[in-house]
Amino acid sequence: MAQASTAPESNKSLVQASFDRWRDGTGSPFELLVAETEWTIVGSSPLSKTYRSRQEFLDEVIGPFNARMSTPLKPASRGFLFSRAALC
Repeated sequence: MAQASTAPESNKSLVQASFDRWRDGTGSPFELLVAETEWTIVGSSPLSKTYRSRQEFLDEVIGPFNARMSTPLKPASRGFLFSRAALC
């Protein structure tokens, strides 16, 4: 789902739509990341390492975390601040 765009309003719309889908139970903020995203958890926990893809991070960290939740996390966004083309 991640799409390249440099227009701040377009970026804002993509982020807002993703959070709306997450709130409605049909999406995730992780859909905004490219598949090749590397994610590093620093520290000494069992999950501390570098994950070499979005899917690896979802499978090994987010999926098990969500499975332990009694109810799904639901965001309540009030707005997003952007500076140039970057999310703040």
